[in-house]
Amino acid sequence: KAAIQSPRRTSEVLSFANIYADMLLLLLQDDGVTMQQAAHAAGRQMNLDVAAMVRADGARRGIGSDPMTACYISSAFPALLHTVYKYGDLSEGGQLPAERALLASANAGGENVAKTSLLGALLGAKYGLAGLPVHLKEGLLNGKDIRRE
Repeated sequence: KAAIQSPRRTSEVLSFANIYADMLLLLLQDDGVTMQQAAHAAGRQMNLDVAAMVRADGARRGIGSDPMTACYISSAFPALLHTVYKYGDLSEGGQLPAERALLASANAGGENVAKTSLLGALLGAKYGLAGLPVHLKEGLLNGKDIRRE
């Protein structure tokens, strides 16, 4: 956590960066922790009940709908936790959890590039490269180098 840097020296950004680092460490250090548990732990640090947020959002928008946010960290980070909690542990229709979560994040619209990048690191910490289906790994630029790592 001491290595966390931000081009914006605001306490808000650094606060979210520290919470995110805690999520990564939790997933890397405890194989038994679920993505929902990691999202819940992060939410607790923000005084946010992630499970209640996901339930309320489903009731308000409909079951298949996910939050779309602008680039502001105060709305994008809770949207990340929403995606982690809702999709990070569940396989459905032959999709692995990582694929399902990444596609849901990308398809939510709005500011989804940074959010999905952060999500990818969390999913990688939990599932590793084996957690991605072959069709998402084939044809990658520098794919051979990635597989050697």
